[in-house]
Amino acid sequence: MNKSLVSIIIPAYNYGHFIEQAVDSALAQSWPHTEVVVVDDGSTDDTADRVDAYGARVRYYRQENAGLPAARNAGMDLARGDYLQFLDADDWLDPRCIERKIDALEANPQAVFCCCRTHLKMTTGSLTQRLRHRLLAGWTLPEAEELEAALCFANIAPPHAWLVRADAARNVGLRFDTTLKACEDYDFWLRLLAHYGPPCPAADAFVHYRVHDGSMSGNRPNQLAHDLRMLELVATVIEARHPVPSRARFDCLQAQLCASLRLADLLQPLASDQVMTALGNDIDKLVGELHGCAEQRDGRVHFYTGDARIFLARMSAKVSGYVSTPAPEISRLLACGQFASAQYLTQKLRTRQFPRYFLRLFYRDLQLAFAGLR
Repeated sequence: MNKSLVSIIIPAYNYGHFIEQAVDSALAQSWPHTEVVVVDDGSTDDTADRVDAYGARVRYYRQENAGLPAARNAGMDLARGDYLQFLDADDWLDPRCIERKIDALEANPQAVFCCCRTHLKMTTGSLTQRLRHRLLAGWTLPEAEELEAALCFANIAPPHAWLVRADAARNVGLRFDTTLKACEDYDFWLRLLAHYGPPCPAADAFVHYRVHDGSMSGNRPNQLAHDLRMLELVATVIEARHPVPSRARFDCLQAQLCASLRLADLLQPLASDQVMTALGNDIDKLVGELHGCAEQRDGRVHFYTGDARIFLARMSAKVSGYVSTPAPEISRLLACGQFASAQYLTQKLRTRQFPRYFLRLFYRDLQLAFAGLR
């Protein structure tokens, strides 16, 4: 019988009005071997009193305010478990979440971490924004073979959607980067990926994620300020994992290109011309690397052009405006037109060959396609 202990680490800062739901969900887990560790990061509200009411069922540690990454690191130092389950104080777990994640890791012994589905609860924004977020911007769980490329494309899940083998993190001295004010969890997963390879999916498990005004996900400018740094890390991970041309490297390069294009789209209203030019040149370089990678693999450049033109067509005005020396491939792909890219994407979706995590881009591509026909 598996008696592995799971340490549920809950960092908290002035979330007394949320923390009871988080702690209750941790204590209600169907997996019988758990410990709940709350790290109070210098809260000035009633967090301490609310946690104290749980008595010996919760290990409570208070530190001077040092930020979320430092609080998670303190929880890792205190943890005695075989697995690490992070849980922010404003989120909560499904009762069978940990049990099903452990089942997934036992079925995939080569993986050192796993990821589950996420249910979003939005408490901010208009009704339209909430509906759009629910339909298009929520986290979905990619198929197992897509997880590596998906993780290079974006942070595919919140912290509590993951379960990590504790020894794997400790053996390589893995910690949350305290210099980051956002994306520190994404940084952590990418470095796990670089050391150990992709995670496995825990499709039957799910967690609840709350988006509100005080959360980082409700503050897009703060989030975007860290995305460029994450793209640099993605490039490092791809290079470490796939030093020679391969289909996996191709997929990861394509994912990085998609992330760069998405970032350019989001940053354009906020960033300076210098930032956009630098990002545009990065996109230009990625296009060239993808083209070379496809040629070195098997000469099937059409595989590259078909997938990449979808995203390059989306960015036609932005890319042509900010890339200082446009590569011929960009001009050629843009010439395919928005309608061709939308048509191609529709075909790929219908045959289920195109990764599911690009589904939310489909509607934006169609909008651009019809705009181009006017």
